[in-house]
Parts: sequence; structure tokens; C-alpha cells
Amino acid sequence: MTSQENTSIASPAIPAPRSRRQDTDNGLPLGDALMETRSSQSPATPVAPPDTSPIRRLISRVRRLLRSSWVATGAGVTLGLLFGTMVAAALFDLVLPLWPSFRFVALLAVVIPAAIAFHTGVVRPLFRRLNGPRIARTIEPHLPGIHNRLVSVVDLDQKGAAQSVSPTFHRRLVAETLERIRTFRPSQVVNFQNLKRAGLAAFLGVGTFLAAYTVFHDRMPTALARIFSPFADIPPVSDVSYNVVPGDAKVLRGEDILLAAEVTRGQPDRLRVEITSPESGKTLWYDLVSEGPDWIFTLSGMEQAFDYRIHGGGTWSRLHRITMIDRPQIVELRAALHYPKYMGFPEPRVNPSNVGDVTGPEESTVEVIVATAGDVAQGEIQLLQPR
Repeated sequence: MTSQENTSIASPAIPAPRSRRQDTDNGLPLGDALMETRSSQSPATPVAPPDTSPIRRLISRVRRLLRSSWVATGAGVTLGLLFGTMVAAALFDLVLPLWPSFRFVALLAVVIPAAIAFHTGVVRPLFRRLNGPRIARTIEPHLPGIHNRLVSVVDLDQKGAAQSVSPTFHRRLVAETLERIRTFRPSQVVNFQNLKRAGLAAFLGVGTFLAAYTVFHDRMPTALARIFSPFADIPPVSDVSYNVVPGDAKVLRGEDILLAAEVTRGQPDRLRVEITSPESGKTLWYDLVSEGPDWIFTLSGMEQAFDYRIHGGGTWSRLHRITMIDRPQIVELRAALHYPKYMGFPEPRVNPSNVGDVTGPEESTVEVIVATAGDVAQGEIQLLQPR
């Protein structure tokens, strides 16, 4: 007897019926959405384009606010750098007077960082192109569940772009976007943390500058002038101040020259004069002698021009020059008498050389010609009463 095996044949699994796909964006079944799309494409039922003016106004407001916040941040950083480095350089020069080359380095330290900050934080944001899609991408991170709807609306709002999609889909997309941006505030895109930091930097820089200017009101203008004109001959300000006499002057060659410092503030312990010859470059130093409020020194027998300045009291004077001139001399004098017209003598009567006495009728004109030697600045004729 043969045994028969019971073989169970499994029937193939019957797939579960598929659920109707839902359009997650508009909440309609896919079939209904397709039918609605087909119906919307029917020429018999035209659909008006959606109103996107609220979205355009939002983009415009956000663009202005974003640009102004960037410019304000850049301006704050620029002011903080400018005034901060400026007051630091000026105070350093007050404590330790800088030579021209170091003042030039200080000027670069003031100007270059501020110029870079101004270009990066103010000029570039002012002229940066901020189109609609870029602004939309900036807004969307602040809108939960937006899923690129705002970017899509802005892209479709371009000229002719909306003709490639269904008008019904476009209207629904705009409606859902308007619903999600209803609670959005344009100020949400502003980085208030950076704005506060820039404002604090500007406040500290300007405040420090004003405080230093108030405390050192008599010295800060000169210190700033020395920084911004590094190669100019601007002496530093100290507790001592004096006027230099005679300053720039012309002196007869060989005559004594009195150099003096008239002290107007403070009491210096020592004053010295530095004399430099422009031709040889040799430098001589002499101590001035105190005579009351004045300090003096007398030079004798100088034949060539020279430059000089006075040092002492933590400062020095401007560079002055003494120019040596030759004593003027009259080497020849000629006098000519022009007769009145009624006498009929067209030619003048010329005196012999170096004879200054002239005699003639009334209404005559006397011409005096003088030949000189030396450095003559001016000349004059003195009319004396007859003896």
C-alpha cells in the first residue's frame, strides 16, 4: 500500500489594496487633483491669476530692513575701530612722543582697519544685489512648514513663469503661502546680536574718544594733528610752552644774533638750542641762559644761513631758519632834472655821478637812479627841509 503524501499548496499572497494617494500639499486625492488640473486647463473655464502683491510687499520690506541692518552693523564696527585706534594712537603719542616714521605707522593702524570695515560692512551691503528668490530663502528658515512654497511663489511671479503651471495649482500655492506668512514679522531676519555688538563697539570707541578729549582737551588736538600729519613739523604738547624769538628772520652777515625762548607756561629745568647748517649738515648744541621768564643765547660771527629749534620741557619748537644777508650799499647815485613843459626843454639835465643836489625851477620833476650792492629789501627817499 503506497502512502500518499499530503501536499499543501499555498496560494499566492494577494496584495492589499492600495490606498488612494493623497496630495499632501493641497489635501486632495491624486485623482481629484488630476481631474481638477484637467478641468482648470479647459479653455471653457478660465481662472484669474492669483494676487501676489502682499508677498511682493513683504519681500520689499524685508530687503530694506535687511540692507539697513547690515549697513548699521558695518557703520558701528567702523566707528568703533576708527575712534578706538585713533584715541589709542593719540594717547600713546602723549605719553611717548613718536618720530615721524612711527606716526606714519600709527596713521596706517588707524585708517586701514576702519577703511576695510567700512568697505566690507557699509559699501558692499549698500550695492549688494538682493533679488526676490534670495530674500525668500532668507525668510523661509523662520517659517515652519513652508516647504519652499515662498521660493516657488517668488519664482513663479517672474515674468512669464506662471504660464507653465496650472492656474489652479498656482492659486492654491499662493493661498497656502499667504496663510503661512501671516504671522511672520520682517524683523525676524535681523541679526540683533551682531547689531548690538556693533552698537556697543561704536559706543565704547566714541565714548573713550570723548572722555580722553575731555580730560586732555589742551593736548589732544595737537596729538591728533601729529598722527594725521605724520611728517609735518608739529611739536608735542607738554607742561611747558614757550615762544621762540626771532623765529624765521633775515640778519646782516656777521652781526650778533639773539636767540630766545619766552616761557609762557610751566618752568623748564633746561633749554637748549639745536643749530644745523643746511650746507654741511653739521649740528651744534648750546644751552640757553635763564633770565627771568626768558631763556637767551647770543650767536656771534655767523656768516652762513642756518636752521635751529629749541628743545626742553618735554617738547621742542618748530624748525626756524636764519638767513644771512649782506649789508646793502649804495654804489652809485644819479639825479636827473626834468624841466616843466612850458620851458620847452624835452631832454632832462643829468647830474654827475654821486651828486645828489638838484636845483631847478618850480614844477620840475626830479628822477633819482640808485645802483646798490648787497641784499636790498626796500628803499625810500627822505625829503629834508632846506638848511
